[in-house]
Amino acid sequence: MPAGSRARKPPSLFFPPAAREAGIDGRVNVDLLINEKGLVVEAQVIDESPAGMGFGLAALDAVRSYEFENPFKQLVLLTLQVQFEP
Repeated sequence: MPAGSRARKPPSLFFPPAAREAGIDGRVNVDLLINEKGLVVEAQVIDESPAGMGFGLAALDAVRSYEFENPFKQLVLLTLQVQFEP
């Protein structure tokens, strides 16, 4: 997670069950729109690896629980990578 951010729920709660059972890890790049209060108001998967294992949806669920410090007090676009490791 980026500095100045925190997750209200740990990302491990969102790990796709089939991928966890198979011991597969994943990586997802996500674009986020952060509001003036530091909350995620929009999120979009840019890419995920491996595809088709549910990591994209899991990453969207995870990042929607993030809160950020937003010193700009305006909408901010941020790209980050979410890693899932069993």
